[in-house]
Amino acid sequence: MRLVLHRYPWIRGRGALARLLGVARLELPAGEVVRSRYGTRFRVMGDEMYRELVLFGEYEPRQSALYCGLVRAGDVVFDVGANFGWFATLFAGLVGPTGRVHAFEPVPAIAALTEEALELNRCADRVDLWRVGLGSSRGHFTVYTFDGLPHGHASATKLGRPDARPHRCDLTTLDDHVRERGVRRVDLLKMDVEGHELEVLRGARDTLSGPDAPLIVLEMNQDCMRDRGLRADDLRSTLRDLGYTHLWRVRRTDDYLAAKPHQEGRVRRARRGHLLVRA
Repeated sequence: MRLVLHRYPWIRGRGALARLLGVARLELPAGEVVRSRYGTRFRVMGDEMYRELVLFGEYEPRQSALYCGLVRAGDVVFDVGANFGWFATLFAGLVGPTGRVHAFEPVPAIAALTEEALELNRCADRVDLWRVGLGSSRGHFTVYTFDGLPHGHASATKLGRPDARPHRCDLTTLDDHVRERGVRRVDLLKMDVEGHELEVLRGARDTLSGPDAPLIVLEMNQDCMRDRGLRADDLRSTLRDLGYTHLWRVRRTDDYLAAKPHQEGRVRRARRGHLLVRA
């Protein structure tokens, strides 16, 4: 049944097909290594986050399809909030041997999942894993995981939940990382940091204001932002101040693609217009 679902060609309708086949609530094969549609491999944990991967061989399929159109061979990609390594391994294949991926995951247990994914897919030579968070200043910050939520919900806010578990993590800024590591350019900045996006942007002003500023894909998680007293307009205004005047929403997600005027052609050439709607 899983083989049938892996070969199902469309994103829409997969959930209905899984229910029809009676596998929508299939027990997750914790500890098993599964292969994705992209040929990459991941060890499944007993966490609901892996259900889409087990059933369909994919994780966040719309975002993945978008990146396949945007990222080019030789690109330098920053994956901020690497989670279990899905996008880090995807980016590694897309940038090829001449590109580079910088993956940031501050929670030690989650960073270990990324590290294993890089080893399973033999792409550690293209991906630098940094066990640190990015923010508006250097130092430390607290990241919370939740007993009742998938580990992908790790956040710098408690979300008002009693099951929040704190993790004290190291923190630096994107600008400092770029300077200290001699990164000459960044082509794509992907952020999935559960409400911490504004802090990342504030610590990246030099990089994002420069002539070689990257495209940005970021999540606008309303619940996480609300818990920190933020609104989507706060992110929008910060992006505009940095020169990102073009904004698209990835359909049926909370993710947005931000571009500067001269980058609009690259977005158009990505031929993923059916995934994007002007925001």
